[in-house]
Amino acid sequence: MYRKAGINIGDPRGFGGHVWIDMWAPVSIAEDVLMGGYTFILTHTWMGTPKVEGVTIKRGAQIGVRVIIMPGVTIGVAATVGAGSVVTHNVPDYAVVAGSPARLLRMKK
Repeated sequence: MYRKAGINIGDPRGFGGHVWIDMWAPVSIAEDVLMGGYTFILTHTWMGTPKVEGVTIKRGAQIGVRVIIMPGVTIGVAATVGAGSVVTHNVPDYAVVAGSPARLLRMKK
């Protein structure tokens, strides 16, 4: 089932309970990712214009509890997403974002 959807998960640092990944498009989660519980990774939406796109989470990213990641989003290397955020746009490498929708708070580097 996972291979059919194109889901690829590297060696994570840790995943919380109840992480949900839909299976409409490919999802790639690199190594050393830390993901809080009750996170939703969506690859499709039917609100407004239908959208089906994959999601990429790069090496060392940290995703807080109850984050929603929308279709087509890439979360950059060592980026941090605050708890309860809704990520609707790409997150640059080393960025710290939070909110609904998630907004840039600062850069780590």
